[in-house]
Amino acid sequence: MIHETCIELKDPRGSRATSQPASAIACASVWFVAVAAFVNLLLFVLRTSGPVIRSDSWYFLDVFVSKAMDGSLGLSDFFVRRHGLDHAQPLVKLLLLIELRFFDLDAVVEALAGVLGAAACATAFYVLIRNGGRGKSENIHGDLAWATICAMLFSLNCTGIWTWPLVASGYVTLIPILFYMWAAWNAWHTQRYLLLTVATTILGVTVDDNAIVAVAVTLIVLPIIAVSDARYQVGHLWKVIVIVATCMVIVRVGYSYAPVVGETFTPPQPLAVHLSALFELARQGDTWKWVTIPLMMSVLPASPVAGFSVKAWLLIEIAVTVLLLISNALFWRKALRGPYNLSKYVAVCLMVLSYGWIISIVVYRVSQLGSSYLYQDRYVFIYQFNVVALLLMSAVGDEAGAKLGSRYKRLRQWLPALCCIVLIVLQIPFSFHAWQSRRYLILYYHQMAVQVEDLAKDPDQVANCVHELSICRLPLDRRRALIHLLVANHLNVFSLRVQKWHPFLPTWDDMDGRATTSDH
Repeated sequence: MIHETCIELKDPRGSRATSQPASAIACASVWFVAVAAFVNLLLFVLRTSGPVIRSDSWYFLDVFVSKAMDGSLGLSDFFVRRHGLDHAQPLVKLLLLIELRFFDLDAVVEALAGVLGAAACATAFYVLIRNGGRGKSENIHGDLAWATICAMLFSLNCTGIWTWPLVASGYVTLIPILFYMWAAWNAWHTQRYLLLTVATTILGVTVDDNAIVAVAVTLIVLPIIAVSDARYQVGHLWKVIVIVATCMVIVRVGYSYAPVVGETFTPPQPLAVHLSALFELARQGDTWKWVTIPLMMSVLPASPVAGFSVKAWLLIEIAVTVLLLISNALFWRKALRGPYNLSKYVAVCLMVLSYGWIISIVVYRVSQLGSSYLYQDRYVFIYQFNVVALLLMSAVGDEAGAKLGSRYKRLRQWLPALCCIVLIVLQIPFSFHAWQSRRYLILYYHQMAVQVEDLAKDPDQVANCVHELSICRLPLDRRRALIHLLVANHLNVFSLRVQKWHPFLPTWDDMDGRATTSDH
């Protein structure tokens, strides 16, 4: 089965260069990397992701799950938010209903949904590369690029993505984004717009304000294609733009009526205030951090892994950042020239999308919290799509490269392959380092669970709460109500099933709430 998806390797002159067994071995190796990376991530999430309700999930428990429990949940509750700039996250709320119904609010379910979302994206990229990548004689390069994409999507270089279930669930939102990108391309080429209308509406409803960024990306990229590739007619593009814009306006008008409940933050600042603060940071010389930190963290952890000194790690960070800067420049050199196909279009969209997300973080977060805020683990989820876009573009043929001499042609072919192999090999120490951190993480989860159980005994005891237990900062009446909701319905750390699934959690039956951590 695997062998049927691969094509025999040939040298640049078109003659057979490898035997059938060698081709099968190369193909099997690619699939081994993809499957091994997925299984490693799945096991890591099952064993290491945090089951205890934390951070924003307490807010969702307050304004959403509580309504599902008392039967007052309505459609508008899927779009409730804390303030004007908050994300409604209706897909996360849907996952919470599944957790409530089948898993006693075990938060790990959200992380597992993220793993499946990443796998769905990897499958979509596989189809793109197989149907629109390089020619058959160069197919091994496309397969290697796809294996590397899998290694990046399933990477453990930043455990914070997968140990915080709410962050991991973000991969689910990529599915409607990719579906919309394909629908926009399909509508432009077939002049059939029903699917585009459906895809844009689904995107706008499920992805909230991130849909605005995704739509803006396609409205930037499609004109670039029209200018770069004379084969595509500009005349039909305006219809796509009108349909997309109309759907998004209707959805955003609907979102303007979404309820705002549980205001816990200061009112959002005007854009001018953020830009002014950003200008001050730029005057302090922080501008370079806004580029280098996202590039570096898209591949490497923020701190050295075992076996590397601080100085050696710094040199690696510099080398990776410089290489990615050069790669981005070459990416746009190729992007601004034809010909275009679906794979190249999606690659450019993903690159612009990652830029858009990073710009949003810089404007609205860095301006208020400083440039070091870019080191947040949860943002690696965004940064890595810069690398995914590079890999997807590397699988696309290049007519300019075909005109080069044989020496330079081989360099253009095999240098990306070497980078792919390096990226794949790097996942081994990253994975080892992530698994080593498990012993500390489960102690932390145990501590969180003990503190939640302590609140059940005395809701006033909030002095020593860990920061991620945001329930400790809620008013006393809400704190009591939420803890009672969990205890009375045997949910999360008060569920015997959740305790059985995660033996490191304390047993609620023990009135001391101090069960010994057991690592199974």
